Amino acid sequence: MKSIKIVPVAVLLTVSAFMMSASCSSSQKTNDNETEANTSNATDTLNSKVAAFKKEWNKKLDKLDKQIDKDQKKVSDASSEKKDELNRKINSLKMKRDQLKQEIDAAGNKTAAQWDDFKNDVSTKYQELKGNVKDLFNND
Repeated sequence: MKSIKIVPVAVLLTVSAFMMSASCSSSQKTNDNETEANTSNATDTLNSKVAAFKKEWNKKLDKLDKQIDKDQKKVSDASSEKKDELNRKINSLKMKRDQLKQEIDAAGNKTAAQWDDFKNDVSTKYQELKGNVKDLFNND
């Protein structure tokens, strides 16, 4: 008689343990899915920021390129002793511009934690470069 009572209790405990295990597994899957969705949303947000950033800064660099090209044409009007100096300055400006362009193109390699510092660094370098272009003929 005791063995008959033990069997239903054992079956009940086994079924309960199985149900708890399934419930925990389902809860873990839900948490995993939520974490994956949050990570995906954060990645999508960062990717859209990177795309907008590149578009904005490439437009600024294009505008700066036009100014450098315009300044390079002015070099032909300069005296022969100034031409060499101005050409060296323009080449230096172009190199700095190319370096900045490479940094902008590498924006996608930045993490969300690095993003604000990266944007500030690009902005600072751009403002410096823009000032140097503006001063090219003003310092003669």
